[in-house]
Amino acid sequence: MSREKDCKWHFGRETGREQLSDPMSEHFKDDLYTSLVRESIQNSLDAAIGTEPVRVEFLYKQINSRDFPNFFGLRNHIKGCIDYYGNDAKKVYGPMLESFPEDDGLKQTIPYLRVADYNTKGMTYAEGDTKSTFYAFVRAIGVTVKDDTGARGGSFGYGKAAYYKMSPFSTVFISTMDTNLRRCFEGASVLSTHKLNGEVLTSVGYYDNNNGKPVTNSDNIPVPFRRDESGSNIDIIGIEKDSDSVDNILTEVIRNFWMAIHDGILEVKVEDVYLNKDNLYDLMKRYFPRMADNTKRNSSTYTNPRPYYDAVANTDKDDAHRLFTDKLESVGNVKLYTAIIPEEEGMERTKVVFMRSLKMHVYTQKYNLSNSIAAVFLCEDRNGNRLLGHLEPPAHNEWKAKHWRDERNHIIPDGQIALDEIQEFINRSFRSLINAEEGESQDITELEDYLPIPSELLPDDDEETKSKGFNPQVGDPGGKDDSGTYATTETETPKEGGGESGGNEDKGEVTAVIKGGASPSGGTQKTGGIHQRESEKKKKRGSGQSAGKKRTIQNFDPNLPGSYTQVVDVDFSVLAKSANGKLWHDIFINADDNYPDVQMTVVVCGEGSDEKLDIAESSVGTPSENTLSGFSLKAGINKVSIRFRDNVKHTLTLEVYED
Repeated sequence: MSREKDCKWHFGRETGREQLSDPMSEHFKDDLYTSLVRESIQNSLDAAIGTEPVRVEFLYKQINSRDFPNFFGLRNHIKGCIDYYGNDAKKVYGPMLESFPEDDGLKQTIPYLRVADYNTKGMTYAEGDTKSTFYAFVRAIGVTVKDDTGARGGSFGYGKAAYYKMSPFSTVFISTMDTNLRRCFEGASVLSTHKLNGEVLTSVGYYDNNNGKPVTNSDNIPVPFRRDESGSNIDIIGIEKDSDSVDNILTEVIRNFWMAIHDGILEVKVEDVYLNKDNLYDLMKRYFPRMADNTKRNSSTYTNPRPYYDAVANTDKDDAHRLFTDKLESVGNVKLYTAIIPEEEGMERTKVVFMRSLKMHVYTQKYNLSNSIAAVFLCEDRNGNRLLGHLEPPAHNEWKAKHWRDERNHIIPDGQIALDEIQEFINRSFRSLINAEEGESQDITELEDYLPIPSELLPDDDEETKSKGFNPQVGDPGGKDDSGTYATTETETPKEGGGESGGNEDKGEVTAVIKGGASPSGGTQKTGGIHQRESEKKKKRGSGQSAGKKRTIQNFDPNLPGSYTQVVDVDFSVLAKSANGKLWHDIFINADDNYPDVQMTVVVCGEGSDEKLDIAESSVGTPSENTLSGFSLKAGINKVSIRFRDNVKHTLTLEVYED
């Protein structure tokens, strides 16, 4: 028997739905090294056994055509994709075919990247058991197999897309040994429905010597792919080492798993570089030389971990480093590590990194505070981890209530309850921290209610990415997202000399057009932020053009034909900044529901009176005098950018008035 052990490719006959592309790829659109590092290490941490740190190794290797000629037969299947779909498949499979060497009798090689873990329990497999972890990883697209520990951060379901997406040939080898010393091996390739030798074949094929089934006999597993201890190898076929490969992987490991390494539950080897808790700080300073985290995005892709590491490593070292703890009803015991970052470090905003028990960076949230605070929220509670895991998408890069749904696809309310409780805990901690810093008698008005602002709505202050220009046209609502909501154009980072000022969260009102009719006698009232008012005049406080008087609201009956306006209570916050010589006011509006047709009146709060100033430009809707109409608000935080003709910074309020 050859070194290949007679393994070959098995693609079945296509009898069902034909497929041109991999349905898993949509979940991993960020940097592929980031996806690979996050998915592989969290799966390894999920599988930890014993008390020793989990060790994950990233090693570059090669497979050659002399020892593995049948493997190189994959090239014929790639060509079959083009033969079957023609020009539609050339964009994807043309470059793949060109880079896959032909077996011409000479010794051809293909590189691959091996991701191997140790001190882990490996994957289990039993023929016919669709709940086994090996089956879920290799055989079932989208299948997730979970245990009941509540600690799992990843899954062996959609997460495997990271491995296939990194492979130029969408092909991986998987070899594992479980704690009972049972081995299992198989290769898998996710292509498209294709034609070979006159037969139409399936998009997914398997490389083995067991008639298209995983190899479980240790003697039949090719030696280069045979495990000698419990754990798993994932070989990503076609990945070639370049001059930046080691640095790129180490950067993402530190960025995403610094806390797991710091706490001694993870060690990582990348080629000949070994990373553990003893040299973590030295390597972190090498790859992240600055202390400030001024990155824009809330994902982990661009986060600078230095200030958050400082918050954890120097807990209670001085008054600038504090640890807050509490037991929350929804998620149990939680911690918030905080560090006040000195002004000279240049960190522009307060940010919180969120983690669960695997101590992987899930996401970052910015807060509209004047202080520069770096904080780490950590939930290690078993039940809390299980709940928060439900709030994560397949990429594990956010917590949102919409991800946890029942069998009828209804959002489970416990998720939002937990998120609100976490937010209240963070608010209390920040209030205590700043009061201690500035004195208990200090009136910290901005801490009355926090308005955390999603980073995609904030100005682009990313050190590592180029800013986008901002030149909105009058009345141009911009593009729509998938829900039909108008998207706000990103703002440009203020140039030298440009200023930025933050506003506190406030209460305001906008007008929404609701389907239904006015009822003079009774009728229902929509709840959840929409309310009704009696007529009330706005009092002038001095000279200047009057802002007007409050709009009269009648009863509302959704069963009547037509449409009707209702007043909607909103929380809002304002950031004023200069860009390209113009001063813009970014208004962040927190809405309770989706409102497809909204009108907003912006009032300038003057010392003598409230005034109307004409809106010259806006990022959404159509401006007329001091009113903006014809735009939508979605549930959550929305950004609306406006510029007044006087090009001066103002204190603003949102109110509903009659002319």
